[in-house]
Amino acid sequence: MIKKNGVNLSVLIFLSVIFLLEESYAQTNPIVLKYDFPGPTIAQSVFTYDGISYGSILMEPLYKHGKPGEPVIPFRTVRILIPQDSEPEHIEVTTGEKIILDGKYRIEFGKTPQPLRLRFGSVTETKPSKEIYSSAVVFPGKLYSQLPLQNFRGYKILILNLYPVQYIPKEGLLSYFSNMTVKVHLKPVLEISPLFRNLPKDKAEVIKEVDNPYVVNSYTKKVEAPHRGCICDPCESYD
Repeated sequence: MIKKNGVNLSVLIFLSVIFLLEESYAQTNPIVLKYDFPGPTIAQSVFTYDGISYGSILMEPLYKHGKPGEPVIPFRTVRILIPQDSEPEHIEVTTGEKIILDGKYRIEFGKTPQPLRLRFGSVTETKPSKEIYSSAVVFPGKLYSQLPLQNFRGYKILILNLYPVQYIPKEGLLSYFSNMTVKVHLKPVLEISPLFRNLPKDKAEVIKEVDNPYVVNSYTKKVEAPHRGCICDPCESYD
């Protein structure tokens, strides 16, 4: 009888933990963030290749990037803090108004990085991708790309690159979205990162790095690691 009651008690405790997790992460599930984008400007004739002039897309304050031979387009990196008792289940990105720019454009392509010290004065020439620049398929053809989930001092940070500008190379058509909304749907987890120290200075650093700093308040649980005689205090930082 005692064994049976013990099993029932364990089940109740487990169910209570699951309930508390679900109640906790439901308060911020899904995480919804909206990003606005200014209209891009085009710098014409940035360089000429094979008799063809290429322009550049400028969309401050966004950075821009293109693999060698592929169109260079703006992107925005977003950093989303995930609650301590959750992890991303799936991501949903929706867009606002799609605005098509007047005119036709030949957008610059990415170059192959060159070493600072060239051997015998050689330079690796980069050519525009014929497959892409002769295509009527939208480039990059996706709204975002996702990086592996990052862990910063026990805080989980989801990093996405958003692509508000879309380009049809063959037709020279450029369009952009006035805004994009990111929804991160969450699922509960029981694991707690042993790297989480619950220090005010760690929280302050995280707040500066993420787009949803209010989620730092979900980080309260700390794993108490057994002391193994190390002379270093795990709550302190060392070079």
